[in-house]
Amino acid sequence: MAVSALDNDRLANDTDIVGFPVFPFIKQLVERRPEHLAMYIHWGATTQDIMDDASMLQIGRCFSGWRERELHTLKDVLKGLANTYRDTWVAKHSWNMRFPVPSDTSVLSTCLISFVEIKERCLLVQFGGAVETIASLRSDETGFQVREQLAAELGLKNSGISGHVARDKIAEILFTLALVVNKYAKEDRIGLHDNVLGRIERSIEAFVPHRGTSSTMPQKRNHISSEVILATSKMLFANASLSLDAFITHFERASGLAS
Repeated sequence: MAVSALDNDRLANDTDIVGFPVFPFIKQLVERRPEHLAMYIHWGATTQDIMDDASMLQIGRCFSGWRERELHTLKDVLKGLANTYRDTWVAKHSWNMRFPVPSDTSVLSTCLISFVEIKERCLLVQFGGAVETIASLRSDETGFQVREQLAAELGLKNSGISGHVARDKIAEILFTLALVVNKYAKEDRIGLHDNVLGRIERSIEAFVPHRGTSSTMPQKRNHISSEVILATSKMLFANASLSLDAFITHFERASGLAS
């Protein structure tokens, strides 16, 4: 069924009543299918399964989308600059508040490795049923086979266990993102925000007319982007720790804090 066939007003109203969109969505699917097919819709799954899988797909889309492609492009640019100036003599200091040899390419490579590892390890399928036993799909291996096929169709990893019991992968994703942002916040502070390098590089920020222009001194360009990067990094650091609270739930598969 095409998404355009849904009654969105009804879906929104029912979701507001239920609290989750899964049951209202399933209800419309069932109404639009023959009875012999409708009985299999949502069989073996729970609202929590569907919501978790949707979250994993959204996260995976972020890692596989334009952001990752842009990082690879930026890495190639930095690699080219490094090769161009590899034999350039630079006077540097090696202690405390000094300017070391630039390491942007290494930092970016580490970030890309982190993204690859997250996709391979943390984007897990969730399909366990009412009490995580997949009991409604018979007592043999059928349930596990269904979960394996579901993972393949969604492009998620089948770990063989249910993710409800720990939520550790969500926390790992958030903390990895916090570490990546930390690396860029450091590079941003070194290159643009705090020191004499920033006074030189600030002039290149005007990538559109009047970017960072001062109302008092129109010839001046303020370092707007670097302030945004630093502010974003601090907000992410503060919020990443909240993911650890998702571990503290009532019994094994409570959804409240994690949701």
